[in-house]
Amino acid sequence: ATIGELTVDNCHIINGAVKANTSQGLMIGAASSDITFKNCSVSGTLEGTTNCFSGGFIGGKVSSNTTYINCLSAVKITGNNQYAGGFQAYNGSGGKNLSFENCIFVGEINVISGAAGGIFGTKRNTGTVTMKNCASYGNISAKGGAGGLIAGLEVWGSVTAQDCVVYGNVYSA
Repeated sequence: ATIGELTVDNCHIINGAVKANTSQGLMIGAASSDITFKNCSVSGTLEGTTNCFSGGFIGGKVSSNTTYINCLSAVKITGNNQYAGGFQAYNGSGGKNLSFENCIFVGEINVISGAAGGIFGTKRNTGTVTMKNCASYGNISAKGGAGGLIAGLEVWGSVTAQDCVVYGNVYSA
């Protein structure tokens, strides 16, 4: 089914677990519709087995806008991931705007390959990235690049981060 626009409000996944070799998230594996998450949280584990996209809320996202408002991610992501992120692993292939406001990551990401970020992994496209009042308390380790907030950007649009902080340890080997 195709969904034009989706709003998820006050939804919580507690102690979820996913093990996959494709796009995986505790709420959505992969999506191409506009999505807004409001007052939502996820906790649990994601294990990537073969170059997958692992994100607390969404694994892979294309051709659309994604907004997170007042959300919490307390996930542990491990394994062989191409991209990993506390909220979202990947936004590309025509993906548009990505926005985070008042969002907190308190989990742990440890991937043996690929890139990982506390808020999101990698964004590739022409849309904007906006982060306001976000915090990452998680420890992040990745061999392909690691960031407390963002692992990688290939953006031909604007990137804005306002009043965001990182308290966790970040390692890139």
